[in-house]
Amino acid sequence: MVEELGDLWSFEKGSIYSGLYHVLGGRSSAINGGGPKELNLDTIRKRVKDLQIQEIIIAINATLEGQVTAQYIIELLKD
Repeated sequence: MVEELGDLWSFEKGSIYSGLYHVLGGRSSAINGGGPKELNLDTIRKRVKDLQIQEIIIAINATLEGQVTAQYIIELLKD
């Protein structure tokens, strides 16, 4: 799971990861008026369930907003 499309390109160009990606389209930021509903999370639970995904790597910025976003995703997918 990456934050922006540019992050995906970086991973692909560097051959860092070979697998499925999910682009969030940003991170949760209450200060800037962006919450989880503004992120591309609608399809992630379905993908995890349908594809029986066992592990998710969350590759987003290590900022306060990034940490809050990661925690939200963890809670969303913990079942």
